[in-house]
Formats: sequence, structure tokens, C-alpha cells
Amino acid sequence: MEFATAVMNVLMEVSHFFKDEREEEKKRTNWCIEGYCSNVTNKCVCQTGYGGLMCELDINECAADERICGTFNCVNLLGDFKCECDFFHAGKRCQNGKFSNKIRI
Repeated sequence: MEFATAVMNVLMEVSHFFKDEREEEKKRTNWCIEGYCSNVTNKCVCQTGYGGLMCELDINECAADERICGTFNCVNLLGDFKCECDFFHAGKRCQNGKFSNKIRI
């Protein structure tokens, strides 16, 4: 188990290194960090989950909409969010009942 943890830590460090390199390349070639520059407006068009003048800000979807996951816990992720569903629910927002169409009386 310790070996697997060590391997995972090394892989994470390597992936962070390459992510940092990609981010630096983006900054050099495109001033819109998490998006692209519109040819029409010459302004950044951000990817979903990002905002700011240069799309440099991660939007906290959980804070922006406290009901985004209904009654379930929301976890902010980089450029996204995740709802922590219970055993009986599934889907991006825990909106699907796993057993609702399988139980017949």
C-alpha cells in the first residue's frame, strides 16, 4: 500500500509539472487563460466554470448557487463542481433516483 501511495505522489508531482508548463505556454500565446479571445469583440470568452477579464478566476458554483445540488453537499472543483449523492441518487446534481423506475408494486 505504501508503494502505491508513493507512486501516486510521484505521478501527481509530474502531472503538476506538466500542467504548470501548459499554463505558462497558454500565458505566452493566449492572454485568455481558461478560454479564448473573440475575433469579434477582442475579449476573452471563458470556458464554463471560469470568469474574470482573462478567464483566470475559478467560479465557485457551490457558492454562486447554494441549491445547485438540492439537499446534497456541493464540492467546488477547478472549473466545475461535484454533488455528493447518497446511495439512492445519481447524476451531476443527484437528480436521478437510482431505483425509481425499477420498483413496481
